[in-house]
Amino acid sequence: MASLSTNISKVNDTLLRNILSAMFNDLIAAPPAATTSLAAPAGGTGAAAGGWDTAANRDLAIASINALRTDVAALRATVALLTKTTV
Repeated sequence: MASLSTNISKVNDTLLRNILSAMFNDLIAAPPAATTSLAAPAGGTGAAAGGWDTAANRDLAIASINALRTDVAALRATVALLTKTTV
């Protein structure tokens, strides 16, 4: 997928190109970062297979969940910026 700035640069109408650049300037200047989440760990054997069987696995799971929360907050902020209407 082409970047936003690349797509805007293809717009032939100069006025429209300037309006789009003004509207999406924050996204062009600072594209979203890669996700920070980790793969959720799983361990255990038998009935505990796939569980967080050690404190280390539990701590990694907590870190992964918190990283996902951070990513969701960043995504929500980006969606809010994109859906903000100007009059």
